[in-house]
Amino acid sequence: MSLKNPMVSFNGGKMDHVFCIKEGAYEPAFTCEAAQRCFEDPNSVASLKVHGECCLLVSREKPESEGAEFEWIFATRYDAKQKPLPEDAIPVPHGSQPATFQKHSYCFLPLPKDKVVGKGKRKSHQGPDTYAAIAAGVASGALPDPNDDAITCPPHITVEWVGRKHQGNTDHVEADHGLYVHGSTVVDVPERSWEAAQRMAQAVSIEGVVFYDTVTGERFKLRFDNFSDSLFAKKCKQPITEETTSLKPKVIVAAEAVSNDP
Repeated sequence: MSLKNPMVSFNGGKMDHVFCIKEGAYEPAFTCEAAQRCFEDPNSVASLKVHGECCLLVSREKPESEGAEFEWIFATRYDAKQKPLPEDAIPVPHGSQPATFQKHSYCFLPLPKDKVVGKGKRKSHQGPDTYAAIAAGVASGALPDPNDDAITCPPHITVEWVGRKHQGNTDHVEADHGLYVHGSTVVDVPERSWEAAQRMAQAVSIEGVVFYDTVTGERFKLRFDNFSDSLFAKKCKQPITEETTSLKPKVIVAAEAVSNDP
């Protein structure tokens, strides 16, 4: 798989909104000139914003390897809130999105491959399922092999952690844990204005859209539930089904996930 698509260079830092928020809702004013330029530029890339947890895949040498063999390490985003970072923290990679914002300070924490939480029906095989999904992604070409050259395989990839165990599973993913590579599902936004964005939020049920400036590397987001009369907000108040979202992300799941104990 070639990852020359520039969207994969998102670093997992703080991403600002396109429009200003007042009392929990968008108002027709841009957060900054860069946001307006990115949103209105027909050449900026629009991709699906997915409701999950921002995480990181980072390429590291296997500890038992003698021939510089590499593997993907999966890490979840953590907000230290201006306190010292944990010892095993992975810094937010260099990029246009900052690691610190107001009272927030982000980093990533490695997920143990064998991590399992909960009991019975609530048991969640976070580590086994997620690393199995990564292996399935590499095998299918949905993720690059970490041992490929740097042109084909970047040092890190940000993903959204999704599935039945994540954020209400609004995309109705048929797995407990899956991965959506940021930027891998492009959204058609032919008209870029406040009025058009509001109409889209009222007609299309998705969490939102991320706009990427291919020149500066900056990214800005639209969350559709911040618009009045949002279809996504309405559908999320109902039982989640296949019809909850209008556009589905390309999600990587394990060929055979670990099932919960009876």
